[in-house]
Amino acid sequence: MTLELTKTQTFNISASDDLFFMKLLSSEHIESELDLIFNKGVKNKVVLKFVLDNGSKLNLKVKIIIPKGSSEVETFLKFDVMVLDPDSHINITPALEILENNVKAGHAASIRKFNMDEMYYLQSRGIEIKEVKKILVDAFLT
Repeated sequence: MTLELTKTQTFNISASDDLFFMKLLSSEHIESELDLIFNKGVKNKVVLKFVLDNGSKLNLKVKIIIPKGSSEVETFLKFDVMVLDPDSHINITPALEILENNVKAGHAASIRKFNMDEMYYLQSRGIEIKEVKKILVDAFLT
């Protein structure tokens, strides 16, 4: 699955593999819509991770669609976002469109700021600020 955050995209999900997407945004302004259509019997997790920096703005609408006839679907949509500076902003709108019984679907989001305590701790150990930022972002994305 290749996710482009510059337009509206629709994906038909047929396999029960977990889906994972991550992106670092720097000085970008993006508005995007994503529709995930789940086929019968799919059981997976969808995780979207973003790091925003340098005044980035992300407005993202993600809809899980379980159409009529797609029973026994079990899915969960998770957003994890790290905001590195006070000028970056995110607006996430998750939605569920469930047209079938006998399914399990949900969503959650966590948004965190850059942790200054972690940064100071690593700096006190002699690590340069640029490397500290890289270490903390890499840890968040893994």
